[in-house]
Amino acid sequence: MRACATRSTGSGCSRTRRQQPSSGTARRAIATVARLRALGWLREVVAVYLDDEPAIASVYHNTSSPNIIALPYFLAEGSHVTGDVPRALGISGGRAAESVNGRKVTYCEPVGADELICQVILELARETGLAFNCREHGGDWSAFPAAGKNTLIGALKREGIMRFGQVMLSADQAWRSGDSAPGRAMSTPGELRAHLRDTPFRPLPTSADLPGGWRVDLAAPEQAHAVLETVYPGLAADWAARQSGQFATESLQTVSQRQVGMFKDIHLLPRSLLKQTVEQVCAGCVCQPTWWQARKSASAALPCRSACNLWLSKAQKIREAVA
Repeated sequence: MRACATRSTGSGCSRTRRQQPSSGTARRAIATVARLRALGWLREVVAVYLDDEPAIASVYHNTSSPNIIALPYFLAEGSHVTGDVPRALGISGGRAAESVNGRKVTYCEPVGADELICQVILELARETGLAFNCREHGGDWSAFPAAGKNTLIGALKREGIMRFGQVMLSADQAWRSGDSAPGRAMSTPGELRAHLRDTPFRPLPTSADLPGGWRVDLAAPEQAHAVLETVYPGLAADWAARQSGQFATESLQTVSQRQVGMFKDIHLLPRSLLKQTVEQVCAGCVCQPTWWQARKSASAALPCRSACNLWLSKAQKIREAVA
């Protein structure tokens, strides 16, 4: 997080990145802080971190501006942006200003939510020098990751109706299982995603609390894959890989040792506590924790490749509680 205060108005600005200061990304973040300071527009600019030093809460000790604008330096509104960072700041995470330690704190959207990010992505892609095959716009439900698509569509054409978690698919429609009446038609992936993830925010897309009251009318069976990818990102690829016997899990040790921050070596928790975390988190997910224990189950079961961020966050809280 970076704290910035303008000289003229005394307003503050804080930005957050969950990275170790020694990492390359964090060094670039610190360089950005230096550039902001050099502009001379802001009274104070500091970098603080979710899982390293200086900690987020230190912004209240290291700055003096009466107003702090907290701008999380993340790509999207995940569990860190909506939960971990606000808790560290002592705020609810809403957009309205809140008073903390005699300071007024305003919390912003993550930088990755800005529409300019799309243009940045395209510009960086063009810098590779590769030729892009420009084609007519295929519609809002096009250009999704294609892994598993053919397997899914083939199965759907054979079965007629299929269920994935809490999603029902047919050749011409997708809807939430258990809905007693047709829901509101969703015409774009963005509209569907906002309905399912933002009201209220659901940090885990595969959690077994999928909102209902929606449907997507499919122009062709092939769109069913795009809908499933919108609701459960990556699930079609893992499901299809399991159908063909090519699905592979990542062990908790592998995931844990890849971490550089607060989740590092989380696999060293006693197995009883790891099991407790699996029972508490995975019980509320439509997927099986196949990374934890290879259960003998039907090939149609929905697999989970590795421990998710929500699971790691829960395990970390348990580790802190027993430390």
